[in-house]
Amino acid sequence: MYCYTGYGSEYCSYNSDPVDIKITGQPYPKPSITVSPTEVVAMGETVKIHCKNEVFQEPLFYLYSQKNSMWYFIIFKKATGSEAVFSLPDIQPSRAGIYRCHYCLQSDFYELCSNHSDQAHINVRDPALTKPSIKVRPTEVLSPGLNITIECQGPENGLNFSLYKSGDVIARQMSPPDRNATVFSLIAVGLEDAGNYTCQYHRTRYLFVQSEPSDPVELVVRGMSPQKDPVTVIWTSIAAGLLLLLLLLLVFVLCRKMRKAFFM
Repeated sequence: MYCYTGYGSEYCSYNSDPVDIKITGQPYPKPSITVSPTEVVAMGETVKIHCKNEVFQEPLFYLYSQKNSMWYFIIFKKATGSEAVFSLPDIQPSRAGIYRCHYCLQSDFYELCSNHSDQAHINVRDPALTKPSIKVRPTEVLSPGLNITIECQGPENGLNFSLYKSGDVIARQMSPPDRNATVFSLIAVGLEDAGNYTCQYHRTRYLFVQSEPSDPVELVVRGMSPQKDPVTVIWTSIAAGLLLLLLLLLVFVLCRKMRKAFFM
């Protein structure tokens, strides 16, 4: 409002329309982000993205995805306790990609937000892609210290292959532009390298759409022994100790008898 004085009196205007002033900032620690059931899922599955903070109860979480190097807001949700769970039903290749989130605390006069979380990846397996083949050379049982190669082959040239051991990715490598296969090398293999190996691929233009995994191939390293139950090991040790003690007693008794017989 404004006022002025005239003819010995003060005259004032009506109040103006209200204006909101909000304080914004990012003083809070970033939340964590995880994907369930895994970061590689089959088409049609339901994927859940969990965003969680360790400080505040029921903040407002915002979810973003990255497309063509740009981040886009998707949806917001109020947390239940300290965590918000975003559900993506019937996942399709178009929903595959990189995700992140942050949370904000709001009132009528301020909005204070956390930094963004780390990135989480969602990869979709497309059954329309021919699954690759996998070969290990040499194929016989290996001795520790030898070098081996694992070849992954797909249906076309220039594919990006991922090598998995017991379900965990251990290496990624692109095949040459004029070849449909790539070769992974394992140097001086040890007992820890034994296990089942598979590979998958994706096309260069579709980073988060993967093929079905290859059939598994087993790598066997000579010198491996089955893991024994600790209880079995303890009882075996006790039995061996008792047997040794019994043998010592038997030898002691025989020696006493022989000694008596010698002096009689």
